[in-house]
Amino acid sequence: MPMPRFIHLPLLLWTGIMLILCIAPVAVAASDSVPRQDITVAFDLDQNRLSAVSRITIPAGRDLALHLDGLKVTGIRINGVLVQADPEKAQLRIPAADQDQEIEINYTREAAPAPGSVP
Repeated sequence: MPMPRFIHLPLLLWTGIMLILCIAPVAVAASDSVPRQDITVAFDLDQNRLSAVSRITIPAGRDLALHLDGLKVTGIRINGVLVQADPEKAQLRIPAADQDQEIEINYTREAAPAPGSVP
């Protein structure tokens, strides 16, 4: 008997949680202020796809390195300006600035269907 379609949800939720943990910003400068990250996540169960927008506020005087491996980055904006991501690099470095910086990263991740799931 085939497994019901809802089996995809736990797999995508697990993938989503892992992605959130994997792209948590890694601060590379010592400071008392910490970057803030807000993530909006959507699941497309028919396509086994997770889509997300990560909005990160970097405090003034801080630089940041973001690890993006495993993600298909579809857009990056720094302070509202669209920047070109290098698909060959799995890391995005943001140098320190005199004022807070707003980073927005749009990305997707596809999961393999669960074994025995209904296509």
